[in-house]
This record gives sequence, C-alpha cells and structure tokens, in this order.
Amino acid sequence: MKNKTKRVLVIAYHYPPLAGAGVLKTLRTTRYLLQFGWQPLVLTVQNPEPYHRAANPVPEGVKVYRTWRIPGGNLLARILRRLGLDERWLLLPDQHILWFPGAVIAGLYLIIRRKVDLIYVTGPPYSALMAGAALRRITGKPLVVEVRDPWSFNAGRQGYPSRFHRFLDRRYERWVLRAAALITCIYQITAKGYLELYPWTKDKLKVFYDTVDLQDLPPTYEYYPVFTLTYLGTFYPPFATLDATLKAIKGLLDEGIISPDTFRFNYVGPLDKTFEARVDSFGLTSIVDFSGYKPLREAQLEVFKSQALLLLLEFATINTKLFDYLAGGRMILAVVPEFPELRGLLERYAANYTLVSDLDHQKIAGTLKQWYNDFYQGKLANNAAKVDLFKAELNIEAETRELVKKFDEVCQARLRRIRA
Repeated sequence: MKNKTKRVLVIAYHYPPLAGAGVLKTLRTTRYLLQFGWQPLVLTVQNPEPYHRAANPVPEGVKVYRTWRIPGGNLLARILRRLGLDERWLLLPDQHILWFPGAVIAGLYLIIRRKVDLIYVTGPPYSALMAGAALRRITGKPLVVEVRDPWSFNAGRQGYPSRFHRFLDRRYERWVLRAAALITCIYQITAKGYLELYPWTKDKLKVFYDTVDLQDLPPTYEYYPVFTLTYLGTFYPPFATLDATLKAIKGLLDEGIISPDTFRFNYVGPLDKTFEARVDSFGLTSIVDFSGYKPLREAQLEVFKSQALLLLLEFATINTKLFDYLAGGRMILAVVPEFPELRGLLERYAANYTLVSDLDHQKIAGTLKQWYNDFYQGKLANNAAKVDLFKAELNIEAETRELVKKFDEVCQARLRRIRA
C-alpha cells in the first residue's frame, strides 16, 4: 500500500521572489520534500521589501500562501536609527515582528483547513520562529525549528538597547526552543553554541548543512578571459576582512603587478553603498565589477566562470556561499577567523584554498599574486577529486532525505504520546 503523503507547513519569511542567502536553504529544501513524501505548504510574506528580489522560480508542486504584515516596519526602523536608537527599542526580536499576527492567523487557518501534520519554521527573522512556536502551542502540532543563524549569542545582535531588552529576547528564544520537538542548525558551530547555552537542547539538536542543489550547477560554462576574483552576497560590519582584501588589491595595482585589463574583482550581490564607498576610497573603481543580485543559477554560473573566489567572515561563523564555492572547485581565498569546523570543511572539500586569519594584507596580496601569475602561465590547478567528494557527500537532496526521516520520527513520537 502506498504511503500517505503528509503535509508540512513551512513558515519562511524569506522565500521567492525575495532574494538573498536566507532564501536559498528553504527554496532548495522545498524542491525535494514532496519527493520524500511530504507536501510543503509554504507560508510567507505578502508585502515584503520592494528591493532584494530575484527571479528564482517556486519549485513545482510547492503550494505557496502569502499573508500580510503590518506595514511600516522598515520606516520605523530607519527613523529609530536616524535618532541614534537601536530598532529593537520597539521592534523585538526584529522589525519583522509586524508579520507575526498575520503569520499566526494564516498558519492556524492552513493547519486546520489543510490538515497539516507538522510545522517547520526557519529563521531569521527570529519573529518567524515565534510564530511557529505560537502555532505549536495553539494546535499541538509538532514543531521543527531551523535556526540558520544564532539568536541571542549572534555576534551581530549584541549591544541590546537595555538589560530588559536582552532579558526579553532571551526569554523569547527559550520559549521557541522549548516548544520545538527538533532544532536544526545549518552549521556545527551554531549547534555547539546552543548546547553550551541551553544544555537541555542536547537531544533536540541536529545539523543539516546549507549546501547546494546539484541541479543548480551549470552543465557548461566558459571561464572569464581575465583573472577574476568573485564575491557572492553581502558584506558585514566591521568590514575588517573587506578592508584588508581591498588594501591587498590596491597594493598589487600600485606596484603594477595587476591592471584593470588583467584583474577583475566581481561583486555579485545587492547594491551596497558601504562597499562602493570603500572601493572608491581605495581607488579601485576601475577594477571592480558590480554584477548586482542574480537568480540562484546565474549566481552559481558566476562562481564557475571565475578563477578565484573570496570568502570573508568577520566572526567565527559559516555562511552558504562557502558551499557554493566548494561546488565550483575554484581557488578559495578565505579571510576569516580560524576555527575547527571551517578549517575541516576546507581541508576535506576545497579544491585549493588559502586561509588568512590575521588580516595580514601582505599574505592576501601574496596569495592573489601567486594565483594570478599561475593563471596567466597556464599553471592554475585544482583537485577535482575533492569536488567530486563534496558533491557526493554534501548536497541538498541528501540533506533533505535525512531531514524528512526526522520529520517522521517527530510525528511518530507525538502519536505514541497521544496513545499512551
């Protein structure tokens, strides 16, 4: 007898047509849920920001429901920032809390009307996680929480407006995590942080990497004819790794080792005034290409066409571009803090890489100079076997297959409790 297809309510603020790294994990996962016996019902925002969009198609078979949010969050956040105030004075845990009422109301309707078996919520935004926890407590449906970035111990979220705001934010976080039957993280370092902060999460934590879908990788491509260093995504404060890299490129340009005709820095991401200002201050406008936001497969193509890829991390964390880079099999220049998980992934899967953890612009320049010379001498070599290993071991289809096994376990555990 054929197994009955179960229904999962996927609560994801970031979903096409929105663009950005936060979209990709959910987009890729929902492609394969139906294949493994789970019908995804995606609940997302109806009136998101008018910018940061890309033409990533919704996967076939995925049902998408869009619900309203109270308007004005972005405007209020900007006003608070101009007054020198943290937006979290009024918008806690984040400005997307104005989507919370609409998400809960629409989610409750879908759970009842569509006979949902399980709730799967991804964040940030952390307010989306709160919507998932609220629905879990209202309906009793099992909840799986995906925390893509740390919440209360996120380095970028420190400096709360007051001790009370910090206390309240931590309470929100605990409330969500206690409601969850399973907590999935996309990196080991995040799971380790939660285990240290909340030891009682030990049996709930599981890691599913935010990795690539092999069907997104280009079957054919042509390299850029000049040496191209590509960076995907956005830049993060305090921009120390970016400044060190720009200083290194500036030095090579001033020494006459590279020129705008032989070296390109290709930025694939949103319009970033901070980046533009830094490029201008270093006198590198002639060497930088602003490619803008691109749909997923076009962004992947940029990786494959390049000779080298730039990974910048201000703190000990990992982001999705690492896996895009590993799939491309190109030289990876990682200007990042040194920590075991990142080093381990690079050692096992990177075709060729250099890691600079001390912001030494001379080391960065030396690496780029070597790769640049090797390219023009026809000696730029990569380890194809490591790329094949990466594709075999870390792809989103395999990750989703394991995820739905956990969905099944969570649902079976709930049935046992009901029958007991």
